[in-house]
Amino acid sequence: MRRTFTRRKKTEMIDLDITSLLDILVIMLVFLLLNYNASDLKLELASGVEMAPSESQRITHFAPVVQLNSKDSIFIDDKEIANMGTQGEAQALSILAEKLKERHGTLSDKEKKAEEGALINLVFDKQTDYAKVEKVMETSAKVGFTQFKFIVEANY
Repeated sequence: MRRTFTRRKKTEMIDLDITSLLDILVIMLVFLLLNYNASDLKLELASGVEMAPSESQRITHFAPVVQLNSKDSIFIDDKEIANMGTQGEAQALSILAEKLKERHGTLSDKEKKAEEGALINLVFDKQTDYAKVEKVMETSAKVGFTQFKFIVEANY
C-alpha cells in the first residue's frame, strides 16, 4: 500500500477581536471605583476601652462615635460626658441623650430625613454587659440615630 501525502496549506495569522474583553474590563473598573470607600475616619480610643475582635475589613463612614469603657464612662468623640457608675444609669443616659440631640441638630437635612435614619458609631469594651449596650442603643435611637455601626478591633 502506498501512502499519499498531502501538503498542508500555510496557516494564516488569525485576528483576535478583544473588544468584548475591553468592555468587561471597563465595566469592572467602573464597578470597583463606585464601591471604593476612601473614608478617613480616625478613632482615638477612650481610656479603658478594650475593643472586641472582628473579621470584617469594611470601613465605616464618619458619624458621631459613642464609647463606653470598662469603668462605665460614656464618651462622645473621645470626650467624657458621663459615668454610669458614679452618676447612675438614668442620669448618664439622660446626659448622653442631650449631647446626641445637640449633635443630631448639626446633621444635614439629608442625613436627618434619610429613610434608614442617621448613622452612629458605637464602641464598647469587650467585657461590657449587653444590657448597657442595649440602653446606649435605645438612647441613641430615641434621639434619631437609628443606624448603628459597631467598631471593633481588626485582626488582619
